[in-house]
Amino acid sequence: MDLRYDEIKEAVIDTYDSLHIGTKYEIRDTFYALLHDHESSDEYTETEECCIYVNFALLLIEKNTNIDFIKTRLNELLDNKNMEIYRTELKDEINEFTNDVDKLKQHL
Repeated sequence: MDLRYDEIKEAVIDTYDSLHIGTKYEIRDTFYALLHDHESSDEYTETEECCIYVNFALLLIEKNTNIDFIKTRLNELLDNKNMEIYRTELKDEINEFTNDVDKLKQHL
């Protein structure tokens, strides 16, 4: 994982603003463009994938937009067995991440 959690959050917002708001990409296309951009990095991990899913879902919820198209994978990523891996990789950012996950779980 080559980005910090706060940098991933910022990237999610920036991509949403530039692709969905700015160029009128569909929500789904915006999400997959964001995901593909990160997946192409050699440093990409499942932790980074989870961070992207969590933050994109929270952004959509904030905008009262349906998140059904990412729910299945999101639930897989948030499985308890994965949380220990995320804890190890996120280190000092784990509290912010778990706070965001707790907010999100209210909507899943």
